Amino acid sequence: MEVSKNKFLIFILLFFSNLTFAIIKPVVTNHNEDITYQLRNAILSDSELSKSAHLIKITPVKNAIILEGHVASRAEKVKIENLARARAKKNKVYNRLTY
Repeated sequence: MEVSKNKFLIFILLFFSNLTFAIIKPVVTNHNEDITYQLRNAILSDSELSKSAHLIKITPVKNAIILEGHVASRAEKVKIENLARARAKKNKVYNRLTY
C-alpha cells in the first residue's frame, strides 16, 4: 500500500510542477548511426563552435534526431540545427539546445 501511495504522490508532484517526461526508446539503425556520425564530425571539425557545442548530445530515434545540451549562443543553436537538417534529410530534427 505504501508503494502505491508513493507512486501516486510522485505522479501528482510531476503533474503539478509542469514537468513532462517522455520515455523514448532509441531505435538505432545503420542510417541513424551514419547521420549521428556525420553530424558529430561536422560539429567537431567546426572550429568556430564553442567547447560546449562540441559536447552536445545527439540521440538518434526512429525517423528523428534529438539535439540536447547547452551552446554559447542562439547563432550556434541555429548553426547546429542546420547541420543536422542537412544530414537528416527525411528524418525530423528536434532541437532542444539551450543557450
